[in-house]
Amino acid sequence: MNEPPHRPIRVVFADDHPLTREGIRAALQQAPDIEIVGEAADGLEAQRMVAELRPDILLLDLVMPGLPSSEIEQWVRAHCEGTTVLVLTAHGITPKTVECHVTRILDKLGVRPCREALAWARDNLSELLLPSEGSNPPA
Repeated sequence: MNEPPHRPIRVVFADDHPLTREGIRAALQQAPDIEIVGEAADGLEAQRMVAELRPDILLLDLVMPGLPSSEIEQWVRAHCEGTTVLVLTAHGITPKTVECHVTRILDKLGVRPCREALAWARDNLSELLLPSEGSNPPA
């Protein structure tokens, strides 16, 4: 029996720090089932991209210029039913807190995350957001 081709997960990500965006892009490009459809540097640009591109996921920095992330998340929930918002932060993050935050956010959205999604978030996002020993976290 032939299965239909697997559609990639369409992602827009938003962060006001160019180096962080570069790291997120590099991490997402490693996943064969993820397609980056947009990249924003501020809240207004993120909202415009979500409205235009209708991604499956918006990865959103917690602190953004333009529109605050909380307003963007509320707008997406009201206007883009098919888009899930995942809010990222580099403040006080550990691999376990990444998994907990992702679980909490998805729970608030009424989505039950699968084990594979949580493992991917913990492994890939933690690696991206946690500074290596001896380095300073991004500003």
